[in-house]
Amino acid sequence: MAQDVITIDRPSATATPAATSETTRWSIIPDRTNVTWLASKRYLMLIPASARGRFTGATGTVEMDGSDLTTARVWLRAPAASQESGVARRDTHLQGKDFFDVANHPEITFRSSAIRHLSGVTDRYAVTGFLGIKGIEYPVTLEGTWQAISGGRIKVELQGTVSRSALGLTWSARPVMHLLDPIDLRVDAELELVAH
Repeated sequence: MAQDVITIDRPSATATPAATSETTRWSIIPDRTNVTWLASKRYLMLIPASARGRFTGATGTVEMDGSDLTTARVWLRAPAASQESGVARRDTHLQGKDFFDVANHPEITFRSSAIRHLSGVTDRYAVTGFLGIKGIEYPVTLEGTWQAISGGRIKVELQGTVSRSALGLTWSARPVMHLLDPIDLRVDAELELVAH
């Protein structure tokens, strides 16, 4: 049996998105969504290393006018306690007050403020919005692809860089180990249509 395939509008370089009264609403599929991070560090200020982890169980919605992604509004939230890096001792530390403070700030959030198509690049968009961690919202832009896939779903792959210190994650075990400030952030998600 043939599966439904949705089509995403791609604006031309000079086109202005047409206004429409039709609003489509998409739901983030939790078991097909990961928010991952990668942090660089230096031991004794010389030896490079890295740590990575992910948040699971993310939920949220995307609303847009018809199928025009440049009109989309994105809301995403993930349980802060779902963070896992594969190292139990590190995960316990990350959930404490030095980092995510999950007892007082149980969710990681994102809300978009603008989405634009990257001129000349098929399926690639820049999503600007606010990342909320530990009670602080930090402006961030993530770039990547939004692609229609089988089953009437959208596959999203976005990545960008955020400032650890701007988000209040300032802990560092100097001089033995120093965490560098930039954190690479990646969102892999699938969306399914729930209303139109």
